[in-house]
Amino acid sequence: MNQGGEENKKWWVVLADRSVSYHPAFSRLAGGSAAAGVFLSQALYWQLRIPEKRPPGCPGPDWFWKSGRDWEEETALSRQQQETARAKLVQLGVLREKRCGVPARMFFKVDMDKLEELLKKQSVRKPATTKKEKKEEQPPPPKKKEEAAGEEIKEYLRLGLLYGGAGDVPPHTPGGWLYSAKKRIREQGGLSAIDRGQMAGWAKKEEQGEEQDDHSLENFMEKYAKGEIQ
Repeated sequence: MNQGGEENKKWWVVLADRSVSYHPAFSRLAGGSAAAGVFLSQALYWQLRIPEKRPPGCPGPDWFWKSGRDWEEETALSRQQQETARAKLVQLGVLREKRCGVPARMFFKVDMDKLEELLKKQSVRKPATTKKEKKEEQPPPPKKKEEAAGEEIKEYLRLGLLYGGAGDVPPHTPGGWLYSAKKRIREQGGLSAIDRGQMAGWAKKEEQGEEQDDHSLENFMEKYAKGEIQ
């Protein structure tokens, strides 16, 4: 039993030593690409462990060489996944590539300054908005057509009572201006173009501070505004 346990421990140690240290922040830099995050994590590992002896044609002391097979063995990324991940990282500017030597080999370099710059920008971004915050930020829903029409009619009636020349007949009684206007609007199914033209004229008078046509309507208007008269 002890011997078997010792063998299992050795296998575990081997697996742990060969594991990739994955940094989720790298994936976020690449638009959420897990493959790019894994590739950059492993590239950073080797960038910090460049061997003194490198293949002929190496472009500089801070470059390292890895074959496609090496990347696949270390990360389990297929050739296509590697190429896609590399393209994203090169576009971001955090990975540099250069094919050199005879036979030609692909050398890599992690641009540490660019990586640091992007990580700092990422750390100061606005935190993700919660569902509650999103709900609070949303503009109020547009008014329903019926509600908007009702408010328009109410404004027409208000201005009409002030500037429409209601006369001596109580406006809310049969024969009065308000009674007649409400009946006409119901029959029309809403305000007509003529009604809206009149309302625009009355609104202009109110804006300019013109006197009301019939001051005897003041008491009525007060009651109408309170909802005492419908």
